[in-house]
Amino acid sequence: MNLSRQLQLLFLFSLTLLIGVAVDLSGKISWHDQQRMGQIALLVITMLGSATIWRADLAGMLARLPTWVKWSWVCAFAIGLVSAARSDYPRFALIEWANFLLLLWLTLLWAGQVSKANDLDKWLQRLVIAVAVVIAVKVMASYLGSIIPRVKLDSTILFTEGFSNRRFFGQLASLLIPLLAFPLLHQKLGKIKRTSFFLLLSIWWMLAIASGTRGTWLALALSSGVLMAGAWRSSLPWLNVQAKAFVLGMVLFVLLFIWAPQLSQLDTSVENRFSDITTLSGREILWDTAVDQVRAHPLLGIGPMHLAAIKNHIAAHPHNSALQLMAEWGIPASLALMLPFVIGLFSLIGKVRTLQGEDASLLVCLLAALLAATTQSMVDGVIVMPYTQLWLVVIGGWALGTYYKTVTRKFDLRPSPQIVWVAPLVSIMGLALLLASISPEVMNWQVSIQRYVDEGSFLPPRYWVRGWIPTGQ
Repeated sequence: MNLSRQLQLLFLFSLTLLIGVAVDLSGKISWHDQQRMGQIALLVITMLGSATIWRADLAGMLARLPTWVKWSWVCAFAIGLVSAARSDYPRFALIEWANFLLLLWLTLLWAGQVSKANDLDKWLQRLVIAVAVVIAVKVMASYLGSIIPRVKLDSTILFTEGFSNRRFFGQLASLLIPLLAFPLLHQKLGKIKRTSFFLLLSIWWMLAIASGTRGTWLALALSSGVLMAGAWRSSLPWLNVQAKAFVLGMVLFVLLFIWAPQLSQLDTSVENRFSDITTLSGREILWDTAVDQVRAHPLLGIGPMHLAAIKNHIAAHPHNSALQLMAEWGIPASLALMLPFVIGLFSLIGKVRTLQGEDASLLVCLLAALLAATTQSMVDGVIVMPYTQLWLVVIGGWALGTYYKTVTRKFDLRPSPQIVWVAPLVSIMGLALLLASISPEVMNWQVSIQRYVDEGSFLPPRYWVRGWIPTGQ
């Protein structure tokens, strides 16, 4: 297949992901809403493309998937649609239902393109490095802007240029730190390049520590543990690189965030999460609420997004992806959604053990990123935040496409006529449903946000930064 076809979609991903953290399009729009708008724009273009110029990629990927996976997802979204229709606020439920469907569709489209291209990996590596450099430069510029003029150094605001909450940076760190090790696993790499890539990875470890995001530390630790247990020999080079980068990152953190401010007698506020590393920070309240809804509505749940209709003083989502899906979609739909993903992770672990060379190194990095995201989703809103969602699409599709490139078993790549027609139809119908559901939000966005601001209401992000589902809408 012509590589330019894949580069077109990669260009759209790159543009959305770079603008999402590098360019503040309007001081009146939060980074969360700006990133959501970028996601919507990307979905509009890609779903139209999946129904036309990229239809063969999507249909081909669907043809490769096991039949049980396709029927599992059909059942999940069918039950989710019934749940949305029966919910208290169907329009809001349909927003998240359609959004999840289109993100899954985009992942499959991207996987179909990756599986057919041999030179796409290097461009994806460049995208990861470019985003990592942009964010690192912005954060370090903010750091220098505090320490050089000798104003107060506050680690809690270093990540505000690009993220509505530094915890969202932590989610991205869990995804990018595993991937930033990939260039260092190549033997043919010059000394200057190797040093530069290692320094970039170490800086990201330093920033992950400085962000105080305990979910990131847990995610990277557990993903490393799973790789050690499941694919020790194949993952050993990756583990070795990460261990060295972590040590240097910790040294840089001590030098830049503790020693340097003390030496210059600078007023400093560096968040110390090590002192309360085991506390839940109110998550137990969110989890109890979700568990109560699972018990009360085990089959259909209360409707997608509807935990945001149960007001609390902490968040509009439960900081646990499994509880969120079970409470909102019901247990059957949740199992149907999650089972293919869980089995897919085990398949990737098995594949990593049998491969050698560059393909094995790449799959180790991708697997580590997905394992880290899965772990962090148990304590954070990984499946809710728009910027994180797009990276999950990129990395998930990359991993799935790479897996099928390495499978020796031949697949029938000729999709059935039903798939050829149904795939683009689902793309257009899902897109139309999403746009129709969010149109009242978009048309009245400024008025709605201002009303909450005037009332002094808490604005916890969910789909938009105004996370609550308003009563009576």
